[in-house]
Amino acid sequence: MIFLLACSSQPNTSRDFNKYLSNFDSQISENEHYYVILSRYGCSSCSEIFLTDFMAKSQSSNQTKFTFIIGNNKQYAWPKNSISEFIFDKKELISRLNLNIADFTVLKTEKRIILAVWNFGAGDSNKFQRFLNEELK
Repeated sequence: MIFLLACSSQPNTSRDFNKYLSNFDSQISENEHYYVILSRYGCSSCSEIFLTDFMAKSQSSNQTKFTFIIGNNKQYAWPKNSISEFIFDKKELISRLNLNIADFTVLKTEKRIILAVWNFGAGDSNKFQRFLNEELK
């Protein structure tokens, strides 16, 4: 008797991320959307610098296409007129997903799937500026 077993070791990150978002009564957007993840495990000074630059550049974009997922207890200075969405993940559930979250992580989604994941750390200033210029036109 021969048994053939097949399984996929590839996680379905879009499905898993959508399930994560359901914990906060949200879901992956059908339209182009960016999720900015501020994890408690990241370098907070790096995240602050990247966040400041991101917020400045994103002000000229459609603010409804941004969601900030905050998994730490740090207080951030958000623009008063921001209409972006905020998820306060006090249990840091985001870190349980297979998303390779680093200091400052940005997910790009569209049509309910994750299209790209960018991670930025202490030495990634140039890489981050290229990302801002290419993605947040």
